[in-house]
Amino acid sequence: MKYCKTCKIKVDAPLETCLICSDVLETIDQNPPANDFVEYVEKSNKFEVFFKGLLLLNIMAIVISLSVDFILNRQLSNWSLIVSVSNLYLILFVKLITSHMKFVIRLFWIVLLSILELIAIGYLTNDYYWALDIVMPLSLVFNTILLIIFTFSKRKRWQDYVMFLIISAVASMAAILFPFFDIAKTNWAYIVSFFFGMFTLIGLFIFSPKDMKEEFLRRFHI
Repeated sequence: MKYCKTCKIKVDAPLETCLICSDVLETIDQNPPANDFVEYVEKSNKFEVFFKGLLLLNIMAIVISLSVDFILNRQLSNWSLIVSVSNLYLILFVKLITSHMKFVIRLFWIVLLSILELIAIGYLTNDYYWALDIVMPLSLVFNTILLIIFTFSKRKRWQDYVMFLIISAVASMAAILFPFFDIAKTNWAYIVSFFFGMFTLIGLFIFSPKDMKEEFLRRFHI
């Protein structure tokens, strides 16, 4: 007998993952001993207090920097906006790094968040082409490589990663629109990103095991 901790259901079938949430099923004893109580463990709220303190400090830094800058200059300059963007980034970064999401999913969002933060800082300093031309396309490639490694190294949990891999590959290809519309000036990094994303999708289709392909087609009702 198999059991899904997420859905709290028993599965009497030769499956490795839950059909509802795709979590890995556990093998359980059909006749558990009597008085099999789960030990109560009190959750620590130390981190929650820490995060709330961090949130308060960052909000204070944003409000103070914007207020001082506006009072002194009668307008908002780039330095206060950079401070605000950096503080918002720190809040979201800590929230993501300590979330209960799987590591690779956290990493996926952290990379995308870092790209947006670098572009915002580059825009505020009037020197955003280095972020758009180099950092963004190569970060998408790096993100895709990590997702490839996780997807094929953890075959039993591929459902947790393959969708993010496809999104990252498609984003790597779509980034070619930036130089196409003259938003970015350096073409080589976007060409690398485009072809890497395209070959990732092709390779995913060619090298995926048969059961993975069938499960993927069922998920999209194809």
